[in-house]
Amino acid sequence: MKQLARLRRSLSLARFFTPQGREVGPITLVRRRVYILPTRTGLLLTGILFVMLIGSINYGSSLGYLLTFWLAAIGLVAMFHTYRNLVGLTLAAGGAPPVFAGQSPHATLRLTAASVGQRRLAIALERPSGTLELPPLDPGQATPVTLSLSPLHRGAWRLGMLVLSTRYPLGLFRAWSNIDLDMELLVYPPPADPSPLPPGMEPGEGALQGSGSGRGEEEFAGIRPYQAGDSLRRVHWKGVARGHGMQTKLFEGEAQGESGPVLLDWGQLHEHEDEARLSRLCRWILDCEALGRPFALKLPGIDLPVGQGEGHALSALAALARFGQSDLRDATPQWRRTSPQARS
Repeated sequence: MKQLARLRRSLSLARFFTPQGREVGPITLVRRRVYILPTRTGLLLTGILFVMLIGSINYGSSLGYLLTFWLAAIGLVAMFHTYRNLVGLTLAAGGAPPVFAGQSPHATLRLTAASVGQRRLAIALERPSGTLELPPLDPGQATPVTLSLSPLHRGAWRLGMLVLSTRYPLGLFRAWSNIDLDMELLVYPPPADPSPLPPGMEPGEGALQGSGSGRGEEEFAGIRPYQAGDSLRRVHWKGVARGHGMQTKLFEGEAQGESGPVLLDWGQLHEHEDEARLSRLCRWILDCEALGRPFALKLPGIDLPVGQGEGHALSALAALARFGQSDLRDATPQWRRTSPQARS
């Protein structure tokens, strides 16, 4: 069966029109990238011209010859303009801001016409999910194109195959070019409901090993109710013996929850489902970023050292988005609109 499927792919004409792999950087449609075939209307006109030619030969009609070859000449000129309408266009990948699962991602492309040549009309971006008509382009003009996608699950997605096509000017021919841009869309896990952050990392733990003094050298600052995940060495056992319940001792700098770096450890989570764990870690990363608190992230096969700031948080969220995924998934854009034209 595999050999039969391989044979079918090798004999398929589609492989000649499809680029091999994703392409990096702006893509300019040179002549060898643009393909053209007659549409149904063009085939119908061809059949009519053939019948007219046979009739003209049969009856020896000079007027029939004139009309037949005049219409054929119009078709040939239309074919030239259809092909020329795509050649020289440049499509480049723009931005694709990351989103959380359940939100609608947006990808921005930039379409630029060559500085010389005709005005580009009736150009469209095609996908199985629909067709997006693009505004006219003057020579040298560029326009941003915003693609709105349907909500996606967590993961790293690729934009997928795009088809830039035109039927200008008469609809007798369709010229097109298949484009596979190297464009990644990141979808973070949805944040879980707010919950207390894990306790601060012990001196000598993880990335802080050898960088701090022992607990005995820090000043006692108070106690707070025990939270799941607190070290048993911090439990106020005297209070437990007096019947006050489980309480955790705080030391200098910890009373306000600003003790220093926090270790967000996959192995310490109580959720059973992987997606639930990722959502919990996502919430804690956002909370640490909002509080300006440094943190380290530990996932199976991934150890992100202690850091803070927006860049560190984005790196951690990207690790959550790519977790358990070996290859990019194919997203299916749902065309909704284009942004206004802009001259370069």
